[in-house]
Amino acid sequence: RISDRWIHAHSGRVYSYSFNPPAREGLDDETGEPLIRREDDEPAKVRHRLDDYDHLTRPLLSHFADLGILHTFDGENYPELVRQNRRSDAIYTDLKPLVKARLDRLP
Repeated sequence: RISDRWIHAHSGRVYSYSFNPPAREGLDDETGEPLIRREDDEPAKVRHRLDDYDHLTRPLLSHFADLGILHTFDGENYPELVRQNRRSDAIYTDLKPLVKARLDRLP
């Protein structure tokens, strides 16, 4: 979704063609001025950032698994949401009870 992000430079309003598209392609809804894509949102740069992130954080998976506190969520328990391209909603649906249970244990 990051590489799908376009911005109105003067106001900072953010659009995503797959999530929150502007009413007119390439133009800000309020001013009609052209939208820009930040240089670091170019698909190749986003891929590079994600590869770096994966390289740096992958060791944490085994560390937390060894501690018995790693939980993984992929959204597959809610295939209807995944089919609607709403995987993040499916993951949240699985994640929410775990977070609630942890918060309920806080003093």
